[in-house]
Amino acid sequence: MKNKDLLEKTLSLAKALFSEEEWIPVETNIFVAKSRLSQKERESEKWEKEMSQVRILTSRGSIAYFLPEVEVKGKTGAKSADLVLDGEIVEMKTISCSRATLGEKFKIGCNIAKNLLNYKKSFRIYPFIV
Repeated sequence: MKNKDLLEKTLSLAKALFSEEEWIPVETNIFVAKSRLSQKERESEKWEKEMSQVRILTSRGSIAYFLPEVEVKGKTGAKSADLVLDGEIVEMKTISCSRATLGEKFKIGCNIAKNLLNYKKSFRIYPFIV
């Protein structure tokens, strides 16, 4: 897929999920929802971890749109996914734990993604999300 097509596909999904949001270019191939920029100061360590992970992908041609951090209605503590990457909804997790807790962390990430998909019923649920 050409970079321009990938950009359009990724932007289209981000806009479909959050139609009222303004998207700010922060680096090459990295865009952030304006409402999420406050996280940069509020949670600078988390912000830097996420950005460092995404920089690896975008340096290889991927396109990333960081989504607003919003709670999913009716789900206490449930937040939306982190970003749209190359036209796919992505939840990023940095995990340093034992093998025993790795599965639980993976389930949490899948549930966050599922919550976002359920929030926007017009999107299909991918088979790997349980």
